[in-house]
Amino acid sequence: MNVYEHILQQIYGKPQLLIDEKRLFLNAIYERVVIAITTEQLNSGKIYKAVLEEMEKDNDLRLWINGSKPYNQYAFYVQTAIKLGVPFTVVHSKRASPFGLVLATVSVPSNVNNPFIEDHHFHFDAEDVLEAS
Repeated sequence: MNVYEHILQQIYGKPQLLIDEKRLFLNAIYERVVIAITTEQLNSGKIYKAVLEEMEKDNDLRLWINGSKPYNQYAFYVQTAIKLGVPFTVVHSKRASPFGLVLATVSVPSNVNNPFIEDHHFHFDAEDVLEAS
């Protein structure tokens, strides 16, 4: 690293990859997402068993939670994560994410083709997200 690069890094911080993708998925990257539920799904109060089943069967996971939501909407998932030893992070971001909860692998791609639970509470429009950011 030359002096110019060092100065730039000190001013702007370490360069990051996939910033928009990380903002969208609450600091996870898409290739590692196992399951993602939208804020509408989290607001519904429904407990998604698929999230719990994934937490039970894999130990290389991290739970990312949208911190703009009230604790009571995600408390059950936090308590389950603690019980199962799944690390979690509550993400407070200035930019809104359409996702309320993201379960992602820590060290390897997830091999999941569609990580979304598409029920009647599911709404995700990529164009809306891009316009908002």
